[in-house]
Amino acid sequence: VLNHRIQPEELTDYSIYLEKHGAFYHPGRVVVPIQGRTLTMVVNVAISAVGKAFLNHDVENLIRLHRLFSYDFLPKVYGSGQVVIDENRTLGMFIGEWFENYAEFHVSQKREGQAACIRVWDPARGPYAFSEDLAVAVYEQAAEILTACYAIETCEQIFSWHHAAGDFVVKLDGDRIRLKLVTVRRYEQMMRSNAKDAGTVIQALLIFLINITILIRIDRLDGVDELMWLYHYVVSASLRVFFKGIEAKERF
Repeated sequence: VLNHRIQPEELTDYSIYLEKHGAFYHPGRVVVPIQGRTLTMVVNVAISAVGKAFLNHDVENLIRLHRLFSYDFLPKVYGSGQVVIDENRTLGMFIGEWFENYAEFHVSQKREGQAACIRVWDPARGPYAFSEDLAVAVYEQAAEILTACYAIETCEQIFSWHHAAGDFVVKLDGDRIRLKLVTVRRYEQMMRSNAKDAGTVIQALLIFLINITILIRIDRLDGVDELMWLYHYVVSASLRVFFKGIEAKERF
């Protein structure tokens, strides 16, 4: 943003906000005013051994995917490392791109007996519900992002993502939906086959399509309660953009 390396003495002020507690690590937002601008970054902090392992994988996968595809719907990693607390404790951290004005979304029921909807947890304007058309656009983009990150040659794909964990975040830009994926915990092959024939490639694509059309329908009510099976239009949205996502690999 500033087109030069920032020196420590330039950092005269900053603010740190704990955004949420995650199952594996805890995202914080760091705001730094510098040279008349405000830089906002995310700092993910892992405390447990499992969290630190996932954080390391996340960093490796994000760097690799940016090197392979340069997609703007994945956060850039600016740095990572271990912070020593004492002789028995360390924290894993990585600092990366913060998606400004993006928010989590989950299936929700405002009152018992009320029909469920897709509700956005917007910290600025407060929670609000999407229309069905906007909800369809959200899941179309989620399927497109996952498909665009699928490697046809190696059958590698994004695993361990969950709507309930807030892995996808959304911004309403006018009447247009913009979606980002904030984490890539695993990027691996589903099929352990080295065959490159057309039959194997098509079979792997079919398994990938079945997998995303199932997982993309699963959320927790309001992100924390019982598991919910999302609406049939989520499947239709996934199917519509499957080939579009493959084509997007050449466009992004």
